[in-house]
Amino acid sequence: MTFDDFLTWNRPFRGLLRRIQTAAAGNDDLLLLGLPGTGKTALCEAIHRASPRAKRPLVRVEADASAEQLDAAIHDAAGGTLVLREPVLFPHDHRARIAKQNDARLLCTSTRSLTEVDTAASVYDALRPALRKIPFRIPSLHQRPEDLLPLFDHFASRQRRRLGRPYQGRAQDLSDALLSRPWPHNVADLIAVAEQAATLGRNPTLARADLDEPPSQPPAAASAEDILSLEDAKRAHVRLAVDLCRGNQSLAARKLGITRNTLREYLAAPGEKD
Repeated sequence: MTFDDFLTWNRPFRGLLRRIQTAAAGNDDLLLLGLPGTGKTALCEAIHRASPRAKRPLVRVEADASAEQLDAAIHDAAGGTLVLREPVLFPHDHRARIAKQNDARLLCTSTRSLTEVDTAASVYDALRPALRKIPFRIPSLHQRPEDLLPLFDHFASRQRRRLGRPYQGRAQDLSDALLSRPWPHNVADLIAVAEQAATLGRNPTLARADLDEPPSQPPAAASAEDILSLEDAKRAHVRLAVDLCRGNQSLAARKLGITRNTLREYLAAPGEKD
């Protein structure tokens, strides 16, 4: 992934990409903030490829990595780039190990807000004091509405080319349906929906019927009896996240901003946690 691969018709996002590309050409450690699915991982790859370290490894490490895995990642990233997802979730001793290394450029990504990052200032300052100075806030899909339909066309057309089938655009009912969706996981959701519609659709022009959506049902009457405890609600949300990630617990944990071990604790039946 390079900066040329990012498609946008949104002027503020184009300007942001130019600023990130300029920063990529240096050696400064960088912090990327944004909701799940906004492209932080892809941007890390683009930054690495546009940097003086492009010929060296790009290594990603998760908060739940073991000490041995972390040490291996630091070793492998020497001279290259080390990507940390949600540094706040890293154990203190892991952050201390990372802070001691000076051979790799740090790229940190987080789904947390700027306020939350400032609250965790000691974490970022312990890693690299410069990280919080100029954080890059990646916009959500709703903040770049002019990108939604052109991006759908791009991803649907790409999928049709893979399938050897023509793509001739969208019917109005599909456009209306796409514009009304919430897109909680942003571009990642859009890619999945576009590829699914392009695969399921039988005609060159895609319509709303090609979206794999369950028929809407009128909401059932609710009462105080239906209120879940906060703990049960968290468990239900974690299970939903794992389902949406097709059973991939590592991906679900990243989307939720928790470690894989914490996710497993929520998946365990009450009383099963150690």
